[in-house]
Amino acid sequence: MKDNMITITTDDGRVIECVILFTYHSDDFNHDYVVFKDPNSNTAGACIYHPQEDGKGTLSDIESDDEWEMLQDALNDWLEKNSDKYEESCGCGGSCQCGEDCSCNGCEE
Repeated sequence: MKDNMITITTDDGRVIECVILFTYHSDDFNHDYVVFKDPNSNTAGACIYHPQEDGKGTLSDIESDDEWEMLQDALNDWLEKNSDKYEESCGCGGSCQCGEDCSCNGCEE
């Protein structure tokens, strides 16, 4: 796994390598979260991250509407702060994973 990538297995068994947009800790819910983007579909998602001693960790679903609302606010803040580096149409999330010539400012290698 690349440092800024995460592998997600969907409920229907598809394996998708996603770009990590940011990680987030909530003292209110006492959870760590990873917010990611599927570079092929321009959709974002999030999971609760449970660190393990091997450094890899596990993910679990977010089931609380309050947690989703908190993460939506965190994503909106992140997008606002990173709008100059992030181009939605590129698909790489500004982390040079698209492998194409793209126009986002973050894709300078």
